[in-house]
Amino acid sequence: MRRGFRQFALPIALACTCQLSAPVHGVERASLEREIQLLELGEDLERRIPGAEFRIAVFRYEDPDGTGLADAAMAVISRYVLIRSGVRSIGVIRYEGGVAPGGESRLSYFDKVDRIAEAQEVALALWGVIRRDGGDLVIDSYAQVPAGSVVKYFERHVRLPEAMGGGLLRARLRPDRIHVQRLRVAAGEAGSILSAAEIHDQLRESPSDRADVVGEMPKDQTYYVRDRDGDWVDLVSGDLAGWVPVTEHCLDACGRLLHAAEFSGRLLAYMDSPSNSMVATGGLTTEALAVAEQIEALDGLERQSIRDIELESLEVADRWTGDSRRIGRDDRTGIERGQGVAPGGAAFANIRALAQLALALREASSGVPYDSVRLEPGKVAALAFELAQASQYDPKNVDVLENLALLFDIADDAERATLARSLAERAGAGR
Repeated sequence: MRRGFRQFALPIALACTCQLSAPVHGVERASLEREIQLLELGEDLERRIPGAEFRIAVFRYEDPDGTGLADAAMAVISRYVLIRSGVRSIGVIRYEGGVAPGGESRLSYFDKVDRIAEAQEVALALWGVIRRDGGDLVIDSYAQVPAGSVVKYFERHVRLPEAMGGGLLRARLRPDRIHVQRLRVAAGEAGSILSAAEIHDQLRESPSDRADVVGEMPKDQTYYVRDRDGDWVDLVSGDLAGWVPVTEHCLDACGRLLHAAEFSGRLLAYMDSPSNSMVATGGLTTEALAVAEQIEALDGLERQSIRDIELESLEVADRWTGDSRRIGRDDRTGIERGQGVAPGGAAFANIRALAQLALALREASSGVPYDSVRLEPGKVAALAFELAQASQYDPKNVDVLENLALLFDIADDAERATLARSLAERAGAGR
């Protein structure tokens, strides 16, 4: 679900004597190498686009085979997320320079993304890799939800009654590093991505292909969205202003790449408001489908209605775990559901255990105060053993281990509770 566009903020350079009263929609380019150097020197980074409520980092796609698409793919993805996510206040930081190990920094590929995402406190990080495979190009796109965003937007709890200790059982989104799309295109189709990125950087006098080109988007300045007309947006940067299209020229391979951008935009829109449903669409990966359905299942944990918990949490979790694990092509999206352990390891089993506990507590609290409810230790032990079995597929999932410690405490199994707590501490320290 995408909400309508609102009036956007003027750039700071043009609104020098007044406060920004409208939401910020802006893009700023930054040097990845420079910011990594500053971090390794122990210096703090300047917070980029500080007026935006939601800020994302988009990294230049890795291009080890020299396809020439790295910057174009980043431009297409970042422009779509900026304009089409529907988020009321968004800032996109486009990082120039690759994230692969090399140069003066010894940080690994993922470490660079982690360090920048943490230091800039972004809500989401996006990047990808482009490789040749025979006569084709394979474009892999990734989204990473930093730890702060996971806790703020994708963590749910089941609170135990005071009679059972009043503790909190926790479930969080897993995986938080998501392989969103694997796009295979013929090498001859690459031109559609390059041409779209080039056209989208041309500023025109009015929202029309026939209008005069008045300049190109600057590479070293922040620019902001000022207005919109259909698929066109009016961008401003300092004294430079002009109109660019968003998707009009993004066809063929470029259009299919936008499925990854759409999924990333939906993640942001959900963070902005959970009323924005999180769904996966055709052309994405098993991980993308699992994440979309896991968010639905997480939301179900906090429903008050027994029926809602069953449908939104337990039924969804059952699609990915246990004897009812669904395999094959998903009927709604056409995405392959895979088989075996679901993406995220024991995350769905954890949600399933918490949903079963929530249902038992809701049923037991019918007609009596919730905090007076106390479930039989044997019932709690059965849930704990089921979750413990699933934890073998994901032995470093701290959420699962901490939940097991609490469940075994309630089930009066001190030995297993102590073991689970010890494993949780070790897993947390290893992060």
